[in-house]
Amino acid sequence: MASISNKSAASMAQLVGCFRHAVTIASARHAALFSAQLGSPSRTFRTSTAFASSSSSSSSSSSSPSSSSSSREPDASATGDESSEGKAAKPRRKRRTKEEMQAARMANLTFGVPMRSQKRTRTALGGAITASKTLGEQPTEEPKPKRGRPKASSVTDTKPKAPARRGLRPTKTIGAEPPVEEKLDQEVMVKLMQQMKYEHLPPRDEWKTTFPNSKQHQTSYRYFVSNRATIKDIISHLGIQDPKRKGEKVTIIEGYPGPGTFASELLNIPEVEKVIALEATPCYLEKLELLQSQLEERQPGEGQRLDMLKESAYMWDTYTQLVSSGKLAHLNNRVSTSDGNMVDFTTNDFIAADHSDVNWQNLSPIIFLAQLPNTVYGEQLFAQIVAAIASRIWLFRHGRIKLGFICGESLAKRCLAEAGDKISRGKLGTTVQCLADVEVHRYAHELQPHSHHFFPPTMTVGPRVTVSGTSLIPNSNPSTGLTRTGMVMMTVTPKKTPLIKAKEIEAFEFITRNLFILRTKPIGDALTHVAPGGQNVLKMTSKEQVERGLIKSNEVILPHELVCDLTNVQWACLARMFDKWPFRPRHLFEEGRVKPDNKGRN
Repeated sequence: MASISNKSAASMAQLVGCFRHAVTIASARHAALFSAQLGSPSRTFRTSTAFASSSSSSSSSSSSPSSSSSSREPDASATGDESSEGKAAKPRRKRRTKEEMQAARMANLTFGVPMRSQKRTRTALGGAITASKTLGEQPTEEPKPKRGRPKASSVTDTKPKAPARRGLRPTKTIGAEPPVEEKLDQEVMVKLMQQMKYEHLPPRDEWKTTFPNSKQHQTSYRYFVSNRATIKDIISHLGIQDPKRKGEKVTIIEGYPGPGTFASELLNIPEVEKVIALEATPCYLEKLELLQSQLEERQPGEGQRLDMLKESAYMWDTYTQLVSSGKLAHLNNRVSTSDGNMVDFTTNDFIAADHSDVNWQNLSPIIFLAQLPNTVYGEQLFAQIVAAIASRIWLFRHGRIKLGFICGESLAKRCLAEAGDKISRGKLGTTVQCLADVEVHRYAHELQPHSHHFFPPTMTVGPRVTVSGTSLIPNSNPSTGLTRTGMVMMTVTPKKTPLIKAKEIEAFEFITRNLFILRTKPIGDALTHVAPGGQNVLKMTSKEQVERGLIKSNEVILPHELVCDLTNVQWACLARMFDKWPFRPRHLFEEGRVKPDNKGRN
């Protein structure tokens, strides 16, 4: 019995020792894991030390887990000190002041959108370059070598590796750098609200209910400039007081005028004789009529300076109706032609002279201004108006009319794309540059934040739909969810001598439409896809033709040149030679591209 009791006591002692050893190992592993989380560079070394201390503590009963924990405390504190010294102190974010919080609340109630601080991102304009320079100046820490045998690839590979991309990639900026953002406080918001007060419009905080943005109210994808200071700045670039006009009064035809923010400011200029608004949206028409009545009450006869045509600016028949209705009759007997006759502004039944006529060489007393909707139909209207310069149709039969547009940044980018731009260079930009002079006066970053210059405060972009839409433009398009496109202001002044003549515009549109599909191919190969044997047209644009005096030296087109690299002069020469080519297609207008519209657009 004594032997049995001795054996059981020994087994119990062994069991207790094993249990104690397991607890010590677990606590040591926990301490090692904790030290690794604190950023310890040598986790293996600390783990082995903990194991050594645990083995020594298990041999003597006086060394309990409390002693091991006390021995671990200085290690943890030391690790914390090391990590705090190695890491850079994170800068505290500055708290907003009471005035800034009140201004944010006012902006939220007024504009309907919260005004948040601008964070610096990778795509921040102007900030990426500064950040990349700052990071590039800092010395990069060399990584510590890993323990163990090095890999064979690292020993044999002698190629220099590319440096790690630690900095931000610099972005290219077009035009001037964005101005320093104005600090948002209550004083700035009060000044901004003063710029959005109009006698014929309700207070700014009621615009959301007065001008709802919906398909039902025919205001989808519509906007208007709301800031009076921005309106004055845009008007100054329209050339109303141009010295070339010699004090002659002008008539403004405004497409998509909205509630009349531009009209109210234009009528304050003595050189503006009349403003004609082309508007079909009921909520905007109501405010235009109110503005007209207020002008009449202020001074009898003043209301006649504002006229309205309740038709959409997109419809081509609107401009025919504008002339036939007699709204431009006050311009009769003012513009003469080369043969001594006067231009009749009340009829469309005449053929305009060519671009060498005197009424084209001088600027017309008409200026066209439009706030183009953010849909494909806004771009279509722009393209059709510009193409009309070549054949002098539309309002151009009455003279060389200067055009002003508030439009999306993407449209302006395509209009300004130069030869060699493989992304933005296309048919639209080539057509505009061959027929007119384009100038951007206000870039997108100069009209930011969007809510400080436009209404609605958030902008939506219409989808790219087919030409066979069945309702008025641009009110029938479902939303795509794309928001906040940049807006620009640009002017388009027709050239006195366009590069494309009236008889060449059909061939020009045909070759640009078909060749820009193959913009990265050589022009000799691309012409074979336009028409059978089309590469033979280049024989008429060779260097031999320069020696014969048939073309100029800058009009030479070689077969290996890329389509996107052709200049405006080369495109004009190619269209002229393609029109003379005896084997060109008889019908250049492809009727199959346009779907029939049986329901009409009314």
